[in-house]
Amino acid sequence: MTVRALQVIGRITTPPAWPKRPLVAKVMALLNTPETRPGALFVGGCVRDALLSPPRDTLDVDVATVHPPDEVRRRLRRAGIRTVATGIAHGTITALPPRDEPGSVEVTTLRRDVRTFGRAAEVAFSDDWIADAERRDFTINALYAGSDLRVFGVSDLGLRDLARGHVRFIGIAAHRIHEDYLRILRYFRMFAWFGGSVHDRVNLNAIAKSLPGLRLVSGERLRAELLRLLAAEQPVPAVEAMAATGALQRVVGNWSNPASRAARQRLQTLGRLVHLEGLLGLNDPGRRLCALVDTMPGARTAEARLRLTRTESRRLRASAVARPPARTCPEARRHVWEAGGSPRALDRLLLGAARTGTPAPNVVRRLAREMEAWTQPVFPLGGDDVVRLGIPAGPRRRALLRAVEAWWADGDFTPGRDRCLEELRRLAS
Repeated sequence: MTVRALQVIGRITTPPAWPKRPLVAKVMALLNTPETRPGALFVGGCVRDALLSPPRDTLDVDVATVHPPDEVRRRLRRAGIRTVATGIAHGTITALPPRDEPGSVEVTTLRRDVRTFGRAAEVAFSDDWIADAERRDFTINALYAGSDLRVFGVSDLGLRDLARGHVRFIGIAAHRIHEDYLRILRYFRMFAWFGGSVHDRVNLNAIAKSLPGLRLVSGERLRAELLRLLAAEQPVPAVEAMAATGALQRVVGNWSNPASRAARQRLQTLGRLVHLEGLLGLNDPGRRLCALVDTMPGARTAEARLRLTRTESRRLRASAVARPPARTCPEARRHVWEAGGSPRALDRLLLGAARTGTPAPNVVRRLAREMEAWTQPVFPLGGDDVVRLGIPAGPRRRALLRAVEAWWADGDFTPGRDRCLEELRRLAS
């Protein structure tokens, strides 16, 4: 190795698919020349996920290299690989795959922090592997691997932490957080995905004291981290810890008192929702966010803080209005019709059931399947039918048609055209 060497601490025993992808293999061959071995190693999430039991495959591949960014770009371009300077000031070049191949490769030159500014940093490029490892966030992310699947690290602490579900900051937690306040959210995301049952109290204390720094983090970054956290199979323990430290209030708003009855109810709602989604084979982080926001002022605060898209904002506001869930199949069909499709109706069903505790999970599952399978029929009347009755142009025409359509929906969409015409004439008279 180079200035300071990492040590071999293990091996990936179940070979993942990503090292065999043509782009990945080509990038590693170009950077690992005979004069610089290792010139590049896999690092971070792809290595961590391959070491899990059972292992997880990924499209996201990160590579650390001793070569300066300009040299990386020159080697890749000379080999016909398209590149994007996604973070050239911090040493990152992204290698793009051919159109028929999935997944890019992010190549970053080894570096050390010269100065940090909460979200930004002044870095110096290096060929020191240990310095690169020591500037990373968590021990489980400071794991490196070669193309031969040998695993490297400063020590085997990252491997041991991964095996026992211990999410640990590298070095002093407060220092790592002050270098980049987004690491507060990253801690909770890592705990949701890889943590065990117990938080490290040192981590939570450092986070609680560092919360004002979150104002330096953009809403877009907060949104991305929170949704990735909520996408975990079981995000509730991480969200509970966020609420207890005050981080959830800073990120979402409307959580001023974590011990309040309202806060406990929201966490209970999230737990029930995760259980119901599990029964249906669903995992919708956007819906899970809706479980944490149950008032219109809270929805407005959250959408502003997280810089939600228009679609996400509309969904959050619609879900913040308490509406009873369906309890029968006719009600389920009616809600699909009212919502204009099954996705919004499914939100109403699952969030309503999670907030109230009823109907029972097996009933919710049956109603959800009915919503997804039901094909909404076409209302058999149109504007011409009202015109033929001699009704003058104006709002009364529209009101009559809407009234008959509501009557048709109340009849579980079964009345035919003749009965609908009869009802129209009755209302018109």
